[in-house]
Amino acid sequence: ALPISGIAFEIDEDIKLPKRMYLISDAEAGAFERIKLSDAAGRVARDPIYIYPPGVPIVASGEIFDEGIIDAIDLRIKSGLEVINVDEDICVRVIKN
Repeated sequence: ALPISGIAFEIDEDIKLPKRMYLISDAEAGAFERIKLSDAAGRVARDPIYIYPPGVPIVASGEIFDEGIIDAIDLRIKSGLEVINVDEDICVRVIKN
């Protein structure tokens, strides 16, 4: 973990960096749908998902959600941290197929 303590700053060593499917500008300009975070594996993020503070994305627009990323986001939600672009119903916006 980084010198600053707390789960928002910890690095999950077993989580791989998400794969990029689209440029950020293309992802944010495309059609999207709202789905449960738990159903997002294999889907492409329309919006960046990040913890605030510090404001560093876990997933950027255009990157693909996988189970490790979903688990990391879920852990931070359950820990009571502010997770930006995950709504009160634990839904996210993904690129429409």
